[in-house]
Amino acid sequence: IDVASVEARSFPRGVGVVRLMGRDAGFLAVHACLAAPGDVDACLVPEKSFSVDALLRYVNEKLDEKDHCILVVAEGVNTRVIDGNGPVTVDGDVGPWLCAQLKANLESISLKYVDPSYAVRSAPSNAADTIFCSPLAQH
Repeated sequence: IDVASVEARSFPRGVGVVRLMGRDAGFLAVHACLAAPGDVDACLVPEKSFSVDALLRYVNEKLDEKDHCILVVAEGVNTRVIDGNGPVTVDGDVGPWLCAQLKANLESISLKYVDPSYAVRSAPSNAADTIFCSPLAQH
């Protein structure tokens, strides 16, 4: 989220899209957003359907208001997309699909797509992680 935020703020009409883990639930995406207060404008999670048209209007409003917008999307959102005609079929990864929708429907945006995937899982643990996980491992 930090990378997308820096990139989006660095360019006129900058949009940052971050795809995070969460095939069936948006727990990680929501908590990542809470850990980045003030950075994220919208968090899309599998538990809630969203309208592509409404999202595009919202992003455009944010761009007009503050010249940048950050979206966090959980990977399982691809089954929860709707438009004016009903459910939308998103084939494959929702991140690139969403980026294509933004590019096709919003004028003059600078878009940065961030998919940390394995980088998130491969970060080395620190002392706080060890203290937290050790008691959990013993039970």
